[in-house]
Amino acid sequence: MKKFSLVLLYLLLTSNTFADIKYSRLECTQRFNSDKSRFWHTFLIFNPTTQGIVTMYAAHSKFKYTKKVYKVRTTPKFIYLEKHLELRRDINRETGYLSGGPIGTEGWCSKMPDNFDPEKFLQEAISKNLKEQKSKNKF
Repeated sequence: MKKFSLVLLYLLLTSNTFADIKYSRLECTQRFNSDKSRFWHTFLIFNPTTQGIVTMYAAHSKFKYTKKVYKVRTTPKFIYLEKHLELRRDINRETGYLSGGPIGTEGWCSKMPDNFDPEKFLQEAISKNLKEQKSKNKF
């Protein structure tokens, strides 16, 4: 009986982390973004083939974006994004509110369209921003 209990406990702890996450692709606005541009949103893609991992895309500046990988831990109320065993961000599952991270990057999450590629979008926007900046430069 003890072996059965241990096996059951092991299976529960190692089950698919994403089984209870409703959407595998989230787009989060930034609460203090006065620009209201999609460029400053945070994009999260939960990859079911690499269990317990989410990739986050976000503009770092007008000329650079970051791509970060986090471990995912879920509870009935929160989705936690962790790196090196430290909590970095969390999403309230009732409200969709993303918190943690740098000041000003908190915001509301919603389902990202299936056909939207955040990395391609950010690369194209940064390329456009660089061209615009080069044309403005006097020196």
